[in-house]
Amino acid sequence: MLKDEKVIFIDWEFAAIGSYTQDIGRLLSDFKDKNVELWVKREWEQDILDSYFDAINNESILGLSRDEFLLDYKCSRLLNYAGIVFAHVLNNWDITDWYKLNFKNMVDSINMLDKGMLW
Repeated sequence: MLKDEKVIFIDWEFAAIGSYTQDIGRLLSDFKDKNVELWVKREWEQDILDSYFDAINNESILGLSRDEFLLDYKCSRLLNYAGIVFAHVLNNWDITDWYKLNFKNMVDSINMLDKGMLW
């Protein structure tokens, strides 16, 4: 790959109309390896978010501030956690470590948003 080339990820498996931050929120909050470690390392998160923010601001008419983008991103992460928790409750699945982790992340996200903490 050349230095100036861009890498673009496309996921058609779960294609749907949704928030512009839904996929990035799910990617950075949800995907774990077999050891339940994040596939995307936390230290990469800021670089990924910066690149994503720059790309959508350069190619859209949204005119978002970084704070608006980070709030939308945090809400997308919260929606992802809540969806996993809701699926467990709705389907009467066993309470697993996966459920507990997502429940904790959901509560932590709500508390951060309630305190106005975007990052």
